[in-house]
Amino acid sequence: MELFEILRLNILSPMVLAFVLGIIAVIVKSDLKIPEQVYSIISIYLLFAIGLKGGFDLARSPVGSFGSASIVAVLLGLAIPLWSFFLLRLADRMTAVNAISVAIHYGAVSAVTLSASITFLNEAGQTFEGFMPTMYVIMEIPAVILGLGLAKWYSGGKKQSLGAALRSALTGKGFLLLGGGVLIGFISGEPGYQQVKPFFVDLFPGFLALFLLEMGTLVGARLGDLRKMGRSLI
Repeated sequence: MELFEILRLNILSPMVLAFVLGIIAVIVKSDLKIPEQVYSIISIYLLFAIGLKGGFDLARSPVGSFGSASIVAVLLGLAIPLWSFFLLRLADRMTAVNAISVAIHYGAVSAVTLSASITFLNEAGQTFEGFMPTMYVIMEIPAVILGLGLAKWYSGGKKQSLGAALRSALTGKGFLLLGGGVLIGFISGEPGYQQVKPFFVDLFPGFLALFLLEMGTLVGARLGDLRKMGRSLI
């Protein structure tokens, strides 16, 4: 793929441009705002759609490499927040609490990042294993455990037990929608895929564009934090 085509897929896609539009809307003080209820529905749709698509693809593909990929995902779920934390601590004006919070968000990945990555790979015509969306779920658990450990180490307190944190992670909206979607997609297989494809597959890029439009307004509203935190936040 030529460099210009890669650039177009990354920067000039409707999803990215919608994100930029959201930032511009805040800068020009527009009243553009997606209602909170609609935003919640869109986020539920995206998470469930990603899980379903992963389950359908998993049902079609060999699962021999699933175990090794899961081990790598767990190791990354531990390593990414750990090195992110120490790098952030080296940055100016980044406290331990803030560094832990940001680092764990890196380790637990992001549904938005996952959605954008899947869309980019599909548009670029790149194939990937059907079980990859489940890696999002697998990476979150070790990241949460590590985050609790770091928080207790640096605060000296016991604000939340490990069991409570795991329960919160496993019963959270993102985990249930992604994990449940993968399970449903895997069980229903190709017949189920054909039933829901028009809504959960064909319309996915449009919903993602709306989601990133709202994300752009949120980012635009927090641009002032860059001036407060300086280079350490970047």
